[in-house]
Amino acid sequence: MKVVDKEQLQVTIPQQEERFTMLIEDAFPLLSEGTVITGVLCHGILKEKGTFYLLGGDGKQQIVRADMIELLTATGHRKTLRVDGIERIGILIHEELQMTVEEGMLATNVEVNTGDINKPFENIRLKGYLAARIHSEMEEVESWIARELDVARFLVLVQFEKQPENQEDGTAVVTEDTRMQCPFLTNTNGESFQPVFTDWVELRRWVGSEPDVQTIIMTKEDALAMVARNPELKGVVVNPFSDNYMF
Repeated sequence: MKVVDKEQLQVTIPQQEERFTMLIEDAFPLLSEGTVITGVLCHGILKEKGTFYLLGGDGKQQIVRADMIELLTATGHRKTLRVDGIERIGILIHEELQMTVEEGMLATNVEVNTGDINKPFENIRLKGYLAARIHSEMEEVESWIARELDVARFLVLVQFEKQPENQEDGTAVVTEDTRMQCPFLTNTNGESFQPVFTDWVELRRWVGSEPDVQTIIMTKEDALAMVARNPELKGVVVNPFSDNYMF
């Protein structure tokens, strides 16, 4: 586990309404025009000529440009598409792709980051599949979620009895005699779960704009070990104020 400095909360992150992640359900060549990808967009803003990332399940990614956007439930293309609900869209990409686009890949304008603690944390693949389990009929979604849970790094709210010692690389060291506590949530049935968050946007749904916040980075195994040590906890919940995914 690593401690993340509270200054992370001050890093500029795209506003929630500007972020988009689309599960790709199909891709096909369009004569000499390029490649069309289609899929489910749950929310966000996508602009014609705007750039975004294509994310493969094998960890590969490529930055591409949306040369044309079309809402599949209506006629005509859009220069700017703002989605507040659920829409199926098509995106035309003129440039040559360096990877084979397949169903289950993701398109997003959020940069992937699960390792550099000096940048905003993003588990965008997991976040995309969590949204897709509700809005897509693809049977493989649960297996993709399971795959991403195994490699995810989560933000967990923590309270220290004694403040950690800050290091030059942005991490902090917790001494052996320091006691820490991770707040948990209890549902209406009286069941308690350890909340973990995929990114700062999700964490802010709980802590709001509170500046004096500290977090640690946990893996799935770290979180489950915490649950095993605390008989009050029934399990782990990912993004309890949006995706509410429990394991």
